[in-house]
Amino acid sequence: MDRDTTEARFPMMRLPMKQALFTVLALLISACAQQPPVMGSGDLGVVIERASGSLQIINTSDHSSLARVTGLGDLSHASVVYSRDARFAYVFGRDGGLTKVDLLKQRIDQRIIQAGNSIGGAISQDGSMIAVSNYEPGGIKVFAADSLQLIADIPALTSTGHYSKTVGLVDAPGNRFVFSLYEGDAIWVLDMSTPANPQLQKFNGVGKGPYDGLITPDGRFYIAGLFGEDGMAMLDLWHPQQGVQRILDGYGKGSEKLPVYKMPHLEGWAISGQQAFFPAIGRHQVLKMNMADWQLGQRITAHGQPVFVMSQPDHRRIWVNFAFPDNDTLQVIDVETARVIHQLTPGKGVLHMEFTPRGEQIWISVRDENLWISASMIVPIAKVFITNERIVFYEKFQKTYINQEIDEIMRAAGIRRPVELLQNLLFARPLSDINKGDWDRIENSNYYVLQSKSGIQNTVFINPESFQLQQQRVYLPLISSLLTIDYGNFKRIDENFMPTSVRITSMRGSDVISINLEYSQYDFPDNLTFPMDIPEGYKLKTLDEIIK
Repeated sequence: MDRDTTEARFPMMRLPMKQALFTVLALLISACAQQPPVMGSGDLGVVIERASGSLQIINTSDHSSLARVTGLGDLSHASVVYSRDARFAYVFGRDGGLTKVDLLKQRIDQRIIQAGNSIGGAISQDGSMIAVSNYEPGGIKVFAADSLQLIADIPALTSTGHYSKTVGLVDAPGNRFVFSLYEGDAIWVLDMSTPANPQLQKFNGVGKGPYDGLITPDGRFYIAGLFGEDGMAMLDLWHPQQGVQRILDGYGKGSEKLPVYKMPHLEGWAISGQQAFFPAIGRHQVLKMNMADWQLGQRITAHGQPVFVMSQPDHRRIWVNFAFPDNDTLQVIDVETARVIHQLTPGKGVLHMEFTPRGEQIWISVRDENLWISASMIVPIAKVFITNERIVFYEKFQKTYINQEIDEIMRAAGIRRPVELLQNLLFARPLSDINKGDWDRIENSNYYVLQSKSGIQNTVFINPESFQLQQQRVYLPLISSLLTIDYGNFKRIDENFMPTSVRITSMRGSDVISINLEYSQYDFPDNLTFPMDIPEGYKLKTLDEIIK
């Protein structure tokens, strides 16, 4: 997945604040629980962190970040494919890097620099080969998936002898790879069924400027979008002798072409049944085509210039995002009616979208706000229900739960009103009332610093100009843990200034755990319910037993 984000954070939907409080407390408590020693790979994925040259390994079921892997180079237009057993992720970097990441060991397995500038890749049908599409020098290189040893080097030379950028690389049945030459106006098919003897078919003059490609789910048709003219080039891989056919030829004839601020993408996910949906270059339209005869069916008016036009795994709906200046918006198109049924504005710079395999979630890159959003209700790694009298909590890793009176646990730590404490923690308020009790003033050149002398061991750092709480530190004797809470990006909400970012760092011995929260909106519902049914098979324990 190409992820144009400077930092990918734990994905969180817009939640009512009390529910967010419960989730944070659950994370703080469960952070002390042991991680399982083994796991399957079926619900793992990666988030590309563009600016830092790193990726996060995530659990899509638990919405948790398992590890960060660094040292992957330039990821400004990175993409990923997975091994057949879903254990390894192959990351294609813009610097020509090809990195094999072990998702279970959570580390780089191998890394090579194979070219000067690359733009994606594909894995062969049998999973034995990785092909990389290169801009500089133009061409395709094929590597062994296990060792990253070079198997084939196919330069993309035009009829004039110049190198061309290669784009739209896909894998096809029979251990073939299909790609387009942007400057060469061509589609090539590389047959790697016999790795020691690669075979190449060239189809020239397919149209001006092929910029991206897709292959239909049955592996039969390869379609290249044309940037230099209205239309597309289609190759029937069952009957390649028939050559390349032009489809949607002249779809924009007679109308003025609008500026293109970002190249659209095909990506291969715009096929739904016998209908194909494509972005119309230079027009605020999504084109619906009948695959039975490859004729234009409908023109669907869109919010802006489409970039990605992607089908859900069940093919019931099409999701569309847009180029600048409309890149804060998503539209959802119903396949049967070809009508826009939803319009969403999840944030600034909406770019990449990925569906989980079963289609129950879509993950969205909100680039300009350094935020990831999962368009489904969050399923936390733990749940907690807390009142001023009782705490009910369960965590998934060890399948344990507690159900205890607050008197038994919280009061031992000097915490009298736990709900109020959590609200203060998230809303940038001192956990202890600075107007009550004894406080020491600590000299500091940058902040007003106060430290409580009784109750919770609380130290607060206050901005002397805005009088906003910038940081507070809390020592929790119950778990021998030091919490540091940093606040930033304050926003006026009604009559109060509220933080839109909270970073919580827990230090317990040599263990350091960080939680990053980003709020786009605050909700204060009057009546919130939070179901707490304990799953079957969970073992009752005390809080002391869980956190030891």
